[in-house]
Amino acid sequence: MDIILGAGTLILVLIAMSLFLKFAPYGKKGLQALSGAACATFLLKHF
Repeated sequence: MDIILGAGTLILVLIAMSLFLKFAPYGKKGLQALSGAACATFLLKHF
């Protein structure tokens, strides 16, 4: 059940990101900033 819930959540997030990229005026810049912040956070956390 956890696998189905996780896969469903992943699909919903990917759909939301795709819609954000398509319809937001500065969606690409915003998503690049968010992904950069997430990568920096995870790198600091693991080191």
